[in-house]
Amino acid sequence: MIQTTNSATVSVSIDNSASTWTYALVEATAPVHVHPNGTVAVQCDSGSWTVTYRMESTRFQLFSAIINTNTSEINTLTDFNQIVGLSFDPNVNDAAPGDTFISTASFGFLNLGGNTVSPVGMSFSLMARTVENLHVIISHDPQVKNGEVMD
Repeated sequence: MIQTTNSATVSVSIDNSASTWTYALVEATAPVHVHPNGTVAVQCDSGSWTVTYRMESTRFQLFSAIINTNTSEINTLTDFNQIVGLSFDPNVNDAAPGDTFISTASFGFLNLGGNTVSPVGMSFSLMARTVENLHVIISHDPQVKNGEVMD
């Protein structure tokens, strides 16, 4: 991952039915806003960012993401020149049933240009899998973008 100016860590959890994803800000080096759908908004001109989604679970592991490339989809951000790195750590080494896994998905975001009316960023779907039988669960489309940061 390329070194960035700022960082934010967002916790991710999936309910037992695997139908609801929830997100919460853990820490950030500058103001950010985490929306209920997992979108992370950073301030325009606040420098580059590494946004890490972190899951701690006995049942699920983050292991990948699908970057949305459909430029015609409404509210989808596909500013690929803003991506400066992607990194995934599913933490599957020496795994045993019942262990708690800490898995991460990190996105490097350049954060150049854009404004609150027309933000720049990227839309994606996080991918998680169940630990025991490797069923894949895909999130809705969160985003990493710049724009207005609400308290």
